[in-house]
Amino acid sequence: MKETRDKRQELGDRGNEQRDQNREHCILSLYSYISRMKKSSHALYITPLCGYCHWVISAIEQLRLDVEIRDITTNRDDLEDLYRARQRTTVPVLRISSEEEDQWMPESRDIVAYLQTLVT
Repeated sequence: MKETRDKRQELGDRGNEQRDQNREHCILSLYSYISRMKKSSHALYITPLCGYCHWVISAIEQLRLDVEIRDITTNRDDLEDLYRARQRTTVPVLRISSEEEDQWMPESRDIVAYLQTLVT
C-alpha cells in the first residue's frame, strides 16, 4: 500500500515538474513575442480615393491598432519608398518594419487577416 502511494507521489512530482517547464516555456514565448512587437512598426500606404484602403483603415480602427497611415498622394517620400520597394505604386500596402528588415504586404484581405492575428 505504501509502495503504491510512493509511486503516485513520484508520478505526481514528475507531472508538476513537466507542468512548470511548460508554463516557463509559455511565459518565455510570450515575452519574446512582446519584445518583437515592440521592435516592429506598421505603416499603411494609401490614397484617399481607394475603397480597399478605406476598408483596411476601418479594420484598423475596429481592431484598435496603432498603424501609421501614409497618404502617397501628399507625401512624395512615401510614394518613392513604396515604388523603390515594390516597383509599383498600387495601394493599400502594409509596411511591417522590424530591426531585421522591412516587409511589404499588398492585398487588402491579406492585410486585414494579418492585422487580426495581432490582436488574437
